[in-house]
Amino acid sequence: MKGQKTVNNTKDGILIGPKANYPLDKTIHHLFEEQAKKTPNNTAAIFEDKKLTYKELNEKSNQLANYLIKQGIKTEDLVAICVNRS
Repeated sequence: MKGQKTVNNTKDGILIGPKANYPLDKTIHHLFEEQAKKTPNNTAAIFEDKKLTYKELNEKSNQLANYLIKQGIKTEDLVAICVNRS
């Protein structure tokens, strides 16, 4: 929902969840970019026998972002993702 933020537990500007703490002043994609810079060769995703490092996943996500921008998608636009079930 645009303009709304629901935060249940915070302490010193950090959102506290059951598994991880996230700074409220950064978006998920900024946090991911930071992680990709810190540990580019660590495994970020595994599916069946395929693995992607943070560097590879970051490159693929940037490629998708650039494609969407070329298609006219702007900040705050919603994008649906449809994939086959695996």
